Amino acid sequence: MPNLAQTQELFWRLIRAPEGVEAAVAGLGARAELPVGLEAWIQGDERLDAVARLDVYANMYFFRLLECLTEDFPALHAMIGHESFHRLAADYLAAHPSRSPSLRVLGRALADFLDHHALADAWPFAADLARFEWALLEAFDAADAPTLRAERLRELAPDEWPDLRLELTPSLRIVEARAAVHELWMAAAERRALPTLAPGPTVLRVWREELRVFHRVIGGVELAALRCVQRGESFAAACEAASALVGASSAAIEVATLLQRWLADELVIGYGISPR
Repeated sequence: MPNLAQTQELFWRLIRAPEGVEAAVAGLGARAELPVGLEAWIQGDERLDAVARLDVYANMYFFRLLECLTEDFPALHAMIGHESFHRLAADYLAAHPSRSPSLRVLGRALADFLDHHALADAWPFAADLARFEWALLEAFDAADAPTLRAERLRELAPDEWPDLRLELTPSLRIVEARAAVHELWMAAAERRALPTLAPGPTVLRVWREELRVFHRVIGGVELAALRCVQRGESFAAACEAASALVGASSAAIEVATLLQRWLADELVIGYGISPR
């Protein structure tokens, strides 16, 4: 007679089997992983046998996961339609079954999965849209951090600025997309007709202020400067990266202007001065 742990393991394997409970039971029997009949593990009755009972749980489990993914990726769901999203979810869950007690992390690999899925042929920006929607969720759930007041930086001596290193909010996410996928997301959120997007590199900065998540399209200079800051590089390094795009004479002013915007958007939470 199987013990409780064995029964729980079997139950888990069968309700998430992508081929269905009956086929999964046959496969286990063929591999001698089910040495006795399923009825020795799961009790049936006159209305439903053991397989039919497990099918009820399997369907409930899948549709709960499908509902969770739909809630996390509403614009992607709107763009490709429910039937395609259903098929995508089934394929995704077969490759990335839920392994956490929390469904919050269920969709974290969906964007990368979409990069190589057949749906990408029909919807070439689907992965980028999923990546943007996931960034919104991550920004909302990121750790709180007090923001830096601009007055603190005004206290710096001129010779300290080149060695300034900024610390950015944990909520910051940068999404490099192949089209303006945020327009799809906004249209879906407002229940408008979804626009047709033309290909074109679009970089989106996503962050949270208190309980609201914001996004902004940013240019190449801001992207280069933010990447420097994220790597822990200095203000001088950020200016050097900007100079490759706008020239040395304008770089420092450009980055200083960006810093003012970052402070206004509450992106900066701390700073340090590296010793020379």
